[in-house]
Amino acid sequence: MRVLSLSVFLIVAAVTILAQSTFAAPQNEDDELFFVLETCRHGSRAPVKFAYKNPFGSHWPYGGAKLTPEGMRQHYKLGRKLRQRYIIDRPFLSPKFNYTEVHARSTQSERTILSAQAQLAGLFPYGPSFDEDKPDDIAPQFSDNSVDDLPIHFNAIPIYSTTKRNDGLLRPANYCKKFLHLDEQCLRGPRVQAYFDAKVTPYLPKISAFSGIKIDDLNLKNVPFIFDQLRCEIFEGHKIPEQVNESMMRVAADLLHLQLFSNPGCNPEAVKLGCSELFRDLAEKLEDSMTGESDLKFVLYSAHDVTVANFMNGLHVEVNTTIPYASNLIFELWKSSTTGEFYVKTLFNDTELDAAECGTVNCPVNKFIDFLINNSYEDIDDRCGKNFSIDRLSDSLFDMF
Repeated sequence: MRVLSLSVFLIVAAVTILAQSTFAAPQNEDDELFFVLETCRHGSRAPVKFAYKNPFGSHWPYGGAKLTPEGMRQHYKLGRKLRQRYIIDRPFLSPKFNYTEVHARSTQSERTILSAQAQLAGLFPYGPSFDEDKPDDIAPQFSDNSVDDLPIHFNAIPIYSTTKRNDGLLRPANYCKKFLHLDEQCLRGPRVQAYFDAKVTPYLPKISAFSGIKIDDLNLKNVPFIFDQLRCEIFEGHKIPEQVNESMMRVAADLLHLQLFSNPGCNPEAVKLGCSELFRDLAEKLEDSMTGESDLKFVLYSAHDVTVANFMNGLHVEVNTTIPYASNLIFELWKSSTTGEFYVKTLFNDTELDAAECGTVNCPVNKFIDFLINNSYEDIDDRCGKNFSIDRLSDSLFDMF
């Protein structure tokens, strides 16, 4: 029994991006930033399902699927990084939280809500009573029920959410039965099954040895949950079975990547169903920002790796990695200082993307919005089929993300 080497830790976690990389610059330093939308994955969590019994015992005091202290730290650090970009380096957002500028929404999940809270604490670390001219002020005594009575570092920021059944924006698998049906077919479809047979099967004897599950009973329904538990344990520094090695975890990462980005090569309809509400929402917010209909400057959507993957699948973008904890996909709306034209910059973990078949990382906004509209459904409720009846697959892989 041992802890995997640093190289595998980076393969399965890949979180050094938060500390090492810097944001891309606009086309011209004099360009004006108008609007930012960030969709992110929650931070490090406990396994959703304890698929095997770790001989070293359980080290998840908060229970399955819960955000860990390290997950909170990840998002706090991300928030500090965003503060550097959008407040300190470029005075885009107000130094303190402003209701009219910022909107935060999360899926109905503790790990995403807590991730959003941690990130916003990093983005806006000072409460309304903090005096920038006197940063060493201590919290005043409670006296007249004014805002000045709040501790200087206390900041209450609203985070909106809705039930899973109604969250077509961030959890379409829970909202859209047809999408769930098509996506689960792809998650365990021929392409994924072929990879499992060719690459995962050779490791089944080792997996059986430490999990106690018979080889004949190991399949695409349970092995991904075993791999997920291993990834969580490795990331948090827990000891793992000696049968687990670097090559096995590379295969596990490749399997997860294949499943996250399986829809484009499996079912184009699933791609559109998964990103339609996200696309329509982003298009509307970009237009409202350009026309001055909205004062919003920054929107945070705290969600899951499948949410980010849905966005990227729809944008016809694929990265050669999984989507690590605390990953984010950012859309920035800029106005050129030379032409007066608007353009959109798309970044995944700070890396500029040529998204929406634009041919450039600085995509003209009209071309970008046209792509969003043309690659999404307007009649999403009808398309999802409220009367579309299926028997959901047991141990759904969506429960893992």
